[in-house]
Amino acid sequence: MKSKGKALIFSILPGGGHFYLGTYTRGIIFLISSIIFSMSFRNYGYGPFNSFSGLNNLFHNFAILIWIYSAIDAYVSADYINNGGINLEDERSFSTRNKNLLGIILALVPGLGHLYEEYSEKGSKLLVIFIVTAAIGGFFNTGLINDLLLILSIYSVLDLMAMREGKSFGFKVENSKEFKTIIKIAGIALIAFGISQGFQIASTYLVDYGFNYLLNIVSLGMKALILIIIGMIILFKTRK
Repeated sequence: MKSKGKALIFSILPGGGHFYLGTYTRGIIFLISSIIFSMSFRNYGYGPFNSFSGLNNLFHNFAILIWIYSAIDAYVSADYINNGGINLEDERSFSTRNKNLLGIILALVPGLGHLYEEYSEKGSKLLVIFIVTAAIGGFFNTGLINDLLLILSIYSVLDLMAMREGKSFGFKVENSKEFKTIIKIAGIALIAFGISQGFQIASTYLVDYGFNYLLNIVSLGMKALILIIIGMIILFKTRK
């Protein structure tokens, strides 16, 4: 008999509870994916030139979610093993259950889960949208884009689960108009962010440098004008 309590305690390490239960393949999936998400994109780039800075917190949160899910899955799996619902011999190989788990974890990066499960066209489109959105969010350091990345990841997971049942959670693969619309929106967003960034830089320059420069010009102009007026008065007075 496997203890649910021990499975939960050992899950302090992602996948540890599964190693205790004997579902080693599942434990390895949880452990490696948690490590990868924890380390991915950490300290990548510099300042505003970090094109993927918005993914740091997002992927770190995914690592925490995987850890929590690992503990819950180990706790529940203990009962299934004790009741004969899970065959440990099957679990030691790459069973369908483990393949489905890996697909869902990969789907946290929009498109990867679809590509893994051979929904290639849908997966490639989602991945392109994800990369473009991540680049926009990282380059412009915009919190709204980071929220969109989270929504896109949730959508990716739900859509993959729906496609396994022969459904589609969002736009259909054969309907390219919706994908083209999304790409157009991304293009418009890039232009809008570029213009706003230009105005921001210009206004900052004018405030920090241009205004002071203008004051110096006015000050020098006033001094020169005063000297000219004084000189003209002197000439006018001495002309007689």
